[in-house]
Amino acid sequence: MQKSCLLNFSTTNPKKLNQQLQKIGFESIGNHNQILMTDESMTLLISQSEEPTLNLVYYTDDLNKETQRLASKGIDHHYHVHDNSYISFQSIEGLNVEIRCMQDAPKTMIHFLALHTLDEDAIFNPTSYPNQKIGIFNELDLPTNDLEKSKIYWENLGFNCIEYHHGPYPWGVFSDGMMHIGVHETDDFKHPMITYSAADMKERVKKLRDESDIKITKFKGAHRSLHKYQLQMNQACQFFLFSF
Repeated sequence: MQKSCLLNFSTTNPKKLNQQLQKIGFESIGNHNQILMTDESMTLLISQSEEPTLNLVYYTDDLNKETQRLASKGIDHHYHVHDNSYISFQSIEGLNVEIRCMQDAPKTMIHFLALHTLDEDAIFNPTSYPNQKIGIFNELDLPTNDLEKSKIYWENLGFNCIEYHHGPYPWGVFSDGMMHIGVHETDDFKHPMITYSAADMKERVKKLRDESDIKITKFKGAHRSLHKYQLQMNQACQFFLFSF
């Protein structure tokens, strides 16, 4: 079964968000009713709505099989049946997820490339990162009240646990080969965060601050990264920029 995925931002001002994302290393690769962007690491789709939202969107060639799979795992979801049928649900942490028909997928989507797909030499070689502004996509980070419950949930969805830490700061990383989900048992942040990493993130942030009007602040949370920053473009489009 064919599948692929991207992140969909809906915002009141798609043009403004497009311009902001270009400043941190993304470029437009499709501008029709929706704006398609990439940094050669992940694909973003920007559409218009009355308020900012973030959806993790999958595309599949068999929606019926997907709804059967979700039902067999006891995952609550809604199957919207009309001209453009799709499946929607929220993760246990509140992340909006959609599964749509492969025929509706953008034709120019970029194959997923993330930090966890690199070997050790490439991880510590900044020239190997696809985004020369902010490094490489690491994971989509979500806060949770119970890491173990989140672990069970994402494994039921078909994700593999590739990293897991009990404490003193409980967190884990889950992957299905198309998206990496980082789940953190913490009150340090409240919304989904797109995390990018780089060995030289401190220098990259300094350069971004010098060359653009992007507001980047230090992140005070307990994450183990030495240099920790965050930037917010709107309520839904928020980034962590971490070193390692």
